Amino acid sequence: MNKPYARGWIFVVVVAMLFVLAGCGNTGKDIKQLDQAERDRLPAELSHLSDVYAAYGVHMRSSYSTNDVVIVEVLKTQKPWETLTDEETDRLKQAIYNKIGYAFALRIDSFAIPAKADITGKITALDGRRVLIVGDAASGSNPSAMWVTFPPAMTEELKIGYKVNAWSDGMVMDSYPGQTSGVQLQVVDFDVGDGDLQGEITALDLDQPNSENNYIEVDHVKLRVLPITIYQWNGQTGNRANVKIGSKVQAWTLRYEITPDTRFASQINVITSK
Repeated sequence: MNKPYARGWIFVVVVAMLFVLAGCGNTGKDIKQLDQAERDRLPAELSHLSDVYAAYGVHMRSSYSTNDVVIVEVLKTQKPWETLTDEETDRLKQAIYNKIGYAFALRIDSFAIPAKADITGKITALDGRRVLIVGDAASGSNPSAMWVTFPPAMTEELKIGYKVNAWSDGMVMDSYPGQTSGVQLQVVDFDVGDGDLQGEITALDLDQPNSENNYIEVDHVKLRVLPITIYQWNGQTGNRANVKIGSKVQAWTLRYEITPDTRFASQINVITSK
């Protein structure tokens, strides 16, 4: 007669144990109830936790808030084609709570890069960690162009002229050239070529206080010179003092025009000098 009741008690105990176990999977901190002003403030604070993200092997794409939750979007840095596991997500969330000092309604969205690169083309300029990648142009129009900021280790051996595939973190600034952060880079052709122009320096002015007015002419074709222009001497590190009237040079350009009939030299290699 008591067996049905016994089964009922067993069911209640099992359900209670499941609730206890579910509670063990959370952060161990009470979830703080935030008002909307506090929720709107947190994304900016979360964007500055670079040490936390680095320690857990992720790159933060963005953070924002809704009416109910704060959301952080991340990519794995070492294996960006993989998403975080549930366990990795929980550990990252706990680390964020520890850094902030309290738990709150937080969702971590893990993204993975696609198999196909979203940026392809040639490197036409280098500026520290920033790499300008320019694609092919359709007739009568400027080509696709993107400044991509990579982690330092990815840019140390790069050269202007390399053909590359690059994967961005998906967040692109709407400008021309565009601007984004890169998470993966593949060099598909190491041949830097002989430059976009080859010839003799027929005129130059590299001493203007306003660097925008500095220029060289290669066989009377005018090229503006930039603060980031790289100078080489027979393929090795050089300086602008190597560039003189009569010098034989190879010049690489940005390969797009900011204004009509204005071209910019991103690298000048002196191969002989008068």
